Amino acid sequence: MVWDYFYVWAAKDLIVYEQTRLIPRRFIMDTNQKLTAIDEAIVREKRSAAREVYHDAWADGVLEGIDTDILAETAITTVLEETIQEGGEHAALALLEELMDRVKSGDFTLYKTLQ
Repeated sequence: MVWDYFYVWAAKDLIVYEQTRLIPRRFIMDTNQKLTAIDEAIVREKRSAAREVYHDAWADGVLEGIDTDILAETAITTVLEETIQEGGEHAALALLEELMDRVKSGDFTLYKTLQ
């Protein structure tokens, strides 16, 4: 990707010249905001890809006749083993606490009744 931006200081405002357009500073994100937005987009894409992989593995397991409670327990156990191996027991406990909070707040409930 080629960026055609030139930064120019003018009257206390940073103006970006972009292919014959002048853009006031208030419409431009600073570098940290750009990186944060890009990083967030990358994380969202990775989560989406990971979810797809897990859904496919789950579907394959069900087609093989494995009970869903066994699939769930195995998935959780595997995640905890990998988390402990990479980050230690504190990382696994932090993950469990976060997941418990999310369960309590209804993050995983597919059909919520709003009143």
